[in-house]
Order: sequence, then C-alpha cells, then structure tokens
Amino acid sequence: GEIGKVFIAIAILLFGFTTILGNTFYGEANIRFIFNSRLAITWYRLAVLITIIIGALLEVPLVWQMADLMSAVMTIINLFSILLMATIIKKTFLHYQNIF
Repeated sequence: GEIGKVFIAIAILLFGFTTILGNTFYGEANIRFIFNSRLAITWYRLAVLITIIIGALLEVPLVWQMADLMSAVMTIINLFSILLMATIIKKTFLHYQNIF
C-alpha cells in the first residue's frame, strides 16, 4: 500500500545518505593519513560534493556504471597494496600463529 511505498522511499533515502557519509569518512581518513594536509582534505571534500551533485543529475544506469568502475579501481589499488605488503603480512601472520 501507500505506507509501504513511503517506508521504502525513506529507507532508501537513509541508506543512501549513510552510505555517502560512511564512504566519505573512509576516504577522508585515507587522505588525512596519506597527505596530512588541510588543503588536501578541503579538495577531497569539494570533489565529494561535486560528485554527489553530478551523480544526482545523471541518468541512473550511468551512475551505476560509474560506481562499478570506481569499485573496480578501488579493488585494483587494494590488491596492489596487499602485494606490496606481502612480506609484512606474512611476518605478522607468523607472529600471530606463534602467539596462539
């Protein structure tokens, strides 16, 4: 019924809003760690704001394609980082295994 439609709309709105907040916080923490500069954080926040505005104006299929592309880029960066840290990860794992 009508109440269900309103409930779903509000739930999607809250999910989208909290997802934007969470991802923005995660990205800002990374920018803060990498650059530790107020200017870099300001540029990051500006880029997030522009991205949100553009995302609201574009067609939905294009937005989903862009989200998929960014997820792929993030995954590639994470995999590359894991490869660079492989020796540290192995040492940490072996240390953990010896403790327990």
